[in-house]
Amino acid sequence: MRKLTALFVTIGVIGGLTLVAAPVGADVDGRVAAKTSKFCKAIRTFNIPEVSDDPDSREQAAATATQLRKIAKKAKGKTKKATLKMATVFDHLADGDSAAEVLNRGYVNAAAAFAAATLKCLVGDVKLPNVSLPDVSIPGY
Repeated sequence: MRKLTALFVTIGVIGGLTLVAAPVGADVDGRVAAKTSKFCKAIRTFNIPEVSDDPDSREQAAATATQLRKIAKKAKGKTKKATLKMATVFDHLADGDSAAEVLNRGYVNAAAAFAAATLKCLVGDVKLPNVSLPDVSIPGY
């Protein structure tokens, strides 16, 4: 059950990241900035479907595997390897394997690497302000 939960949490995180990825890197006219990587451009069109045990879900898993392979062609290094690992897992789901059979530490690590790369696309050159918090002392502690 934990493995199935991990899959759905991963899908939710990646799906949420891709929903907000579209506007990142676009200027006022909606054109993508020249410095945006091919991976970041490819991730904007990626949608993770809901996956379950029904036959329609298997078709969606196969489509997701295909999408991930296309995105992997645009990625480099660890991101490419992670994306291909995720595609393999979705292939297994499309073949009818249960989530409990295909989810393992390798998939979770791959999904985390994929999510981190997606997050980098979202954040881009955003600089966070340096915030200093005052020292607070609580009497009696």
